[in-house]
Amino acid sequence: MTEQIAHSHTYRVGHITFIVTPVYPNGHGETIFDILLKLMKADVERL
Repeated sequence: MTEQIAHSHTYRVGHITFIVTPVYPNGHGETIFDILLKLMKADVERL
């Protein structure tokens, strides 16, 4: 099994800064990154 290094990503959406560090391996289908990004955008749109 190969070792993957998780890199943190910082996103600024509106006036909110999100720091995302992937903890799950990449697989098929929608990634946790994609899900989190959708949730963050939806949260900012409600403000």
